[in-house]
Amino acid sequence: MTRQIADPALTETTTPGTQYGRTPTASESADDFDRPLYEIKANLFKGLAHPIRIRVLEIIVAGGDDPTPVSELLRITGTEPTLLSQHLAVLKRNNVVTSTRVGNAAYYRVAHPMIPELLVIARQFLADSLGASRDQLGAMKSLPPLSGGTSGLATSRRR
Repeated sequence: MTRQIADPALTETTTPGTQYGRTPTASESADDFDRPLYEIKANLFKGLAHPIRIRVLEIIVAGGDDPTPVSELLRITGTEPTLLSQHLAVLKRNNVVTSTRVGNAAYYRVAHPMIPELLVIARQFLADSLGASRDQLGAMKSLPPLSGGTSGLATSRRR
């Protein structure tokens, strides 16, 4: 099922019953649970695949065991309330966060104790990847200059 959200960048494809630990509802088929694990995992990563959602998760994780109020998420991210609500809904639908209400206030926390570790591993992977790229760029700069440069190549391509 494709769910269209106000921001076209938030359009996503979800399949009922693929969330971890759920049993199918009457409208869902048990066949939905027969999907390969790599497909379910890909849907999880799709749910994480937006900078605002990653930032929100980092803020929630930084709060430790205390639930994080939406008002704090709004203040720190500077995101419009409706957009933040859509991102939180994606995280919740993918069982990455849970929410509770106290009066008019909503609070969020991570749904699984491994979520902080997932963020740490992703950050370390990114740091290692960027470090390797930086090393490669440094090594490239130490190479002797090539004669002719790129101007000859650009000229020959235009012909």
